[in-house]
Amino acid sequence: MRQRQLLRIIGDNFLLISIYYLAGHLSMHFLATPPSNAAVIWPPAGIALAAVWVRGYRLLPAVFIGDLIIAIEIFGFGEFSPRMFSLMVGFQACLSAALGAFMINRCLKPKNPLLDNRSIFAFFCLGGPLSQLLSALIAIGSELWLGIINRGDIMASFFTWWLGSSVGVILFAPLVLIFIAQPRSIWRPRIIPVAFPLLFLCINGVWAFNVLKTDEQDRLRRIFAGKVDNFHRQVVKDGLALVQQEENIRTFITAMSALSAREFKIVSQAALKEHNYIKALAWAPASEFGPLLLTGELSIAYIEPHLPQLQLQQFKPANGMNWPDVLQRIRDSGQLELIGPTVVDSIAGPQSLAALLMPVYRDQHESRALSGYLSLFFDYRGLKEQTIDFAKRQHIELNIIESHSRRQAISADLTDYGFEIDKEIDILSRRWLFNYKPSEVFINTHTTLSYWWIFIAGFCIISMLGFILLSVTGQTLQTQKLVEEKTRQLNKQHRLLDSILNNVREGIISCDSKGRLTMLNRTAQQQYGLELGNLSPRKWLERYQLFEMDGQTQLTPQNNPLNLALAGKEVHAFEMIMKNAESNRTLSVNSLPLRDEHEGIIGAVASFQDISCQKQYVDELKKLSWAVQHSPSAVMMTDTQGRIEYVNDKFVEINGYTLEDVIKRSPRILKSGRTPETIYQQIWQTLAKGEHWQGELLNQRKNGELYWAKQLISPVKNEQGKVTHFIALMEDVTEVRKKAEIISYQASHDDLTGLLNRRACEQRLERIIAGSRQDRSEHVFCFLDLDHFKAVNDSCGHLAGDDLLRGVSELLAKQLRQRDTLARLGGDEFAIILEHCCLSQARDIGAAICEEIKQYNFYWQDHCFKIGVSIGMAKINADSTDFSTVIEEADQACYQVKKQGRGQVAVYSKT
Repeated sequence: MRQRQLLRIIGDNFLLISIYYLAGHLSMHFLATPPSNAAVIWPPAGIALAAVWVRGYRLLPAVFIGDLIIAIEIFGFGEFSPRMFSLMVGFQACLSAALGAFMINRCLKPKNPLLDNRSIFAFFCLGGPLSQLLSALIAIGSELWLGIINRGDIMASFFTWWLGSSVGVILFAPLVLIFIAQPRSIWRPRIIPVAFPLLFLCINGVWAFNVLKTDEQDRLRRIFAGKVDNFHRQVVKDGLALVQQEENIRTFITAMSALSAREFKIVSQAALKEHNYIKALAWAPASEFGPLLLTGELSIAYIEPHLPQLQLQQFKPANGMNWPDVLQRIRDSGQLELIGPTVVDSIAGPQSLAALLMPVYRDQHESRALSGYLSLFFDYRGLKEQTIDFAKRQHIELNIIESHSRRQAISADLTDYGFEIDKEIDILSRRWLFNYKPSEVFINTHTTLSYWWIFIAGFCIISMLGFILLSVTGQTLQTQKLVEEKTRQLNKQHRLLDSILNNVREGIISCDSKGRLTMLNRTAQQQYGLELGNLSPRKWLERYQLFEMDGQTQLTPQNNPLNLALAGKEVHAFEMIMKNAESNRTLSVNSLPLRDEHEGIIGAVASFQDISCQKQYVDELKKLSWAVQHSPSAVMMTDTQGRIEYVNDKFVEINGYTLEDVIKRSPRILKSGRTPETIYQQIWQTLAKGEHWQGELLNQRKNGELYWAKQLISPVKNEQGKVTHFIALMEDVTEVRKKAEIISYQASHDDLTGLLNRRACEQRLERIIAGSRQDRSEHVFCFLDLDHFKAVNDSCGHLAGDDLLRGVSELLAKQLRQRDTLARLGGDEFAIILEHCCLSQARDIGAAICEEIKQYNFYWQDHCFKIGVSIGMAKINADSTDFSTVIEEADQACYQVKKQGRGQVAVYSKT
């Protein structure tokens, strides 16, 4: 997986490098302008930004390499300055693309489809002028640091760089996005309305730009040609004038039979004054020439210098020159020849001068009658500099080449601006090639940037058009998306409405103003035999006999609910009886008119429901409600949250609360606080299982009086088995419970003393024995028999005996613990159950009881009696069998006490 991703990244980078280089190469070819030959628009900036924004920063290497290749192609990579500048160009391209993508992602969400004006404007501003600002500063700073531009060109270069990149982003980034951005469902529809018009306008704009640029270059070429013609005529004129001066002097010398120094001076002064670059004129007679010819030197007989300090003595040939051959060639041809630059001896030292050497004959028609050589010495370097200076003043860069030797006589650092002019001339016995090119000053002076501004303005307009097209298509896509969403919602609502209409139990129909059916749902079709187009609503209603609810009065057509709706009236819950041969139905009808925007009736809609069963249910419900309302049991109904919804009259009678008092309230208002919370928890747990609960609760009436209620609480379930309500039936069983409590008390307690009776004591003893078997606990059973009780009973009667028994009961109860059990077995016999008590502790309790009874004085009338008690004890443990055995063991121990003298405690022992 990672390998596939790596290969895709590499492929994307190679593809971007190719596209970036191609776009840059075409831009430099078609969009470059003189004199800097910089591209006025830089499309690769837009391509890089779009690619990095869509595919991520992993494409930045491709941006760097693509821009680096273009820079190397333009500036080279050999020297330090071009190399550094090419690297800086690649770096600024990466920086502008990364910075633009970062700012756009910060301001807009990634992969923003640019649908609204805010997003489009932010993309253009952040990706164009703002992100390109820093890169332009870096590029211009690098050019200034490397000396490629001077300080005076900073603003122009910065503006060109920044504007070209900004327009390239604004114009070409959207074009790239249209073809590569996601989601394609949003960008693909923009190809025809946005991409094609922009591409067409861009191509035409580039074509128009090149047409204007060609016209401008033709205009500059014509201006330059005029300047070159003027300059060339002047140069030729000066050269011919030089030759003409020497010809005049030669004619003069030829006419003279003998030439004196004074005569030579006179004829030379005129030429020296007229041309300041002529340094000297010299005459070498033929009589002195012969011997010098062999040595390669030419002796000067007369010389007339331009300056007094320049005194030439000998004329020496230049190094490598075959001097005798040159002199011989000049003598034989009779033509002047340019020699030099040649070293000429002078008083001030050797001088490097050029010379025009011309033979002079005694007879112009006889070349062998040589009189001598006339030499015109001139400053070659000065003439060259004067010519170059004159060319510069004319804004011309000049390069002069001798055609025969291809040696450059005058050369300049020529810049190619796309046109140059070559002229050849034969002068000074040689053919010269004059190469003319415009200088940078000429281009800057005569170039008009009107076409450049027109081009920039045109592409700015195209950029604005791109913004408008993106905005319009974005709004169109948004509108289309909104329409599609609304259509989906409407279709969903339509399907929902159809589903609702076709699944409701009511028949629904609609008709136009003439009574023609326009819509009916499934219920109307199935239950009432309606179909669109077969019957009008009025004729359908005429198929049945309609009666009022009394079943006797027949409805007139005017009172028909649908006819009333078509007449403009609304009918709600109108009940009627519909009869035909098969059945009678009770219907509930609702109808209302349909109106247009002018409140005109355009139709009607009606719904009708068969409520025959509901009517029957209502009748039965009324009967049931009457039965519940007058039930002898209290009835309370709550919702699933326990809020009271209904109580009957018996509930009001028992509790004192009216329906208004308890409606929406909780049944907790009946709580007395005496019922444990565990009971209520048990009730809710039972009801939560869907089961009913039955039991008795101690409730409280509105006046605070407590009462016992026997209740049956049941959940009420719907057809799906879900609990919807709870219903409680309750009866006041307070009196019944009181009677039951009396009966229960009497059954388990002694009537005389109020203590437990023998039966209750045996039951409790049986439970204690069973518990001892389980937890291995120990207890003690005590059997008590009063001493001398018979004497009181016989002396004072049974009333006194009964009173004594009550007093002894109270005395015994005071000696026992809370957990212990005291019972009267019968007569003067008592029983005590000491729970969780050992024998030693039981002996102490028994001894204390014996002592307390011994100290007790019983008074009856005028008599005072002393009594005692004998106590027999038996252990209760896991080995105990049953209660009767334990009682018998304690009784035997008590019998032993009686035999031993009474008033003591004895413990049963088997030995």
